[in-house]
Amino acid sequence: MRILRVSLVAILALSAQTQSNRAETLQSQDRVYEAAVKAYLFGYPLVIADLTKDQRRKSFNYFFHSPSLPAADFKSIVRPNNDTLYSTAWLDLKAEPMVLSVPNSRGRYYVMQMLDAWTETFAMVGTRATGMAAGNFVVVGPDWKGDIPGNVKQIKSPTNIVWLLGRIKVDSTRDLSAPLTLQHEFTLTPLNLWLQSKPAPEDCCYRPANPKLDRKTPPPLQVSRMDGAAYFSYLAAVLKTTRLHTDDAPVLKDLKAVGIEPGAQFDESKLTTEARQSLDRAVKDAQAKIIEHARGAGTLRNGWHFMAGNIGRYGTEYLDRAAIAMIGLGALPPEEAIYASTSVDSKGANLAGSGRYVIHFEKGDTPPAYAFWSITLYNADGYFAENPLRRYAIGDRDKLQYNEDGSLDLYIQNVSPGKEKESNWLPAPLALFNLTIRLYLPKAEATTGKWAPPGVQHAG
Repeated sequence: MRILRVSLVAILALSAQTQSNRAETLQSQDRVYEAAVKAYLFGYPLVIADLTKDQRRKSFNYFFHSPSLPAADFKSIVRPNNDTLYSTAWLDLKAEPMVLSVPNSRGRYYVMQMLDAWTETFAMVGTRATGMAAGNFVVVGPDWKGDIPGNVKQIKSPTNIVWLLGRIKVDSTRDLSAPLTLQHEFTLTPLNLWLQSKPAPEDCCYRPANPKLDRKTPPPLQVSRMDGAAYFSYLAAVLKTTRLHTDDAPVLKDLKAVGIEPGAQFDESKLTTEARQSLDRAVKDAQAKIIEHARGAGTLRNGWHFMAGNIGRYGTEYLDRAAIAMIGLGALPPEEAIYASTSVDSKGANLAGSGRYVIHFEKGDTPPAYAFWSITLYNADGYFAENPLRRYAIGDRDKLQYNEDGSLDLYIQNVSPGKEKESNWLPAPLALFNLTIRLYLPKAEATTGKWAPPGVQHAG
C-alpha cells in the first residue's frame, strides 16, 4: 500500500513537472515571438536598404547618373518619382571621407539627400538647404577624426554606409539636355585626392557584386519571401558592420532574444523546432503589421492619405520607418517635399481603369509649391503602369489646358479623353491603380494642413 502511495505521488509530481515544463516552453515561445516581431520591424529598413544597395550599385563612392526618367520596367525602388533625374551613390566611409562637389545649379531645383544605413535622412544639400551656388561638402563617418579645410562644410554620417540620393528637376520629358548637363557636374572624390586637386579614377572604389545576387526581384518582394531564419541571418550579417543609433539600445534585448548579437553571426543550427516556428510566425505577422500601418498611418483628407509628419527622420518610431521603407524608400522629409496618396475615388470605391475619373482644381487652388508639383500613377504594386504615351505623371511643368474660368481638370482613365483633352490625360491601366501627389518645396498652407487636394471624382 505504501509503495502504491509513493508511486502515485511520483506520477502526480512528474505530471505537474511536465505541465510546468510545457507552460514554460509556451512562455518562452511567446517571448521569442514578441521579441522577433519587434526585431523585424526594427531591422526591416536596414535589410531593404542593403538589398537595394547591392542590387543597384556598380561601385562604392561613385555616382551613377540616370540618363533618363524611370520607365515602367524600373522596379528597384517602390513608388519612384517621374519628375527628376536621379543621381545615386553608395558611400563607404570606413576608409576615408568623401567630398561631394556641387555646381551652380543655374536656377534649377535640385536636392542631394543623404540617408544612413537605417534610411534616416541626416543631411540634405540643395536648393532649399544650401542654395544654388557651387560648393564642396565633405561627408565623414562616425569614427573619423581629422582636419577639414575651412572652405569645405563637414557633414557627419551616423553610419559608414551612406545612400546619396540626388534629384534634379526635369522641365520637359522631351528635353533633358539641361538637367543632363547639370547632372554630370556633380562629383565625388576621396578626401586625400581632393586635397591634391586630383579627380577620383573611375575604378577607384569598384567592388565586384555577388554573382548570385538577385538583380531582378524588387527588394520588398525578396524580403517578403524570407522565412524567420533567412531574415534574421541577413539582418545579423548587416549588423556586423552597421552601427546602431544611440536611442536604439533598448532593442538589443529583443535582438538577443532571437539569437542576434551585434557583430556576431546568426547561428541557425541552434534554433529549436519551436523557436523556428516562433520566428516564422513573427516574420509573417510583422509583415502584415507593416502593410496595415502603411495603409492607415498619417492623415486622411478628401480621400488622400498624407504620410506621417516624421517621414525621413523617424527616431525610435520603428513601425513608421518600416512602412516608408516598404512603400516609399528614400522619401524626402516634409520641408523638402510633401506626399499624399489615394487608391479610392471620392465615394470610397477603388480606382480602376475600367472607370473614368476627373480631378478638378478650382482657380487658384492647384497644389501650393515653391518648386513644382505632380501627380503620379502607380499600379497596385507601386510601380509605373505601361501606357502608349509613356506618361506616368502629370503636373505644372506639362502644357496643361485650363478651363475658361481658370480652373483645371485632369483626366485619369484607360482610354484617351479625346485629342482636345489629351494634354490633361494621365493614362491608367485596366487594373487597380493608385495616385501620389508630390509638392516640392511646399508652401505653408500645405505644410500646416490648410490645403488638401480635391477628391477624385468618378465620371463614368
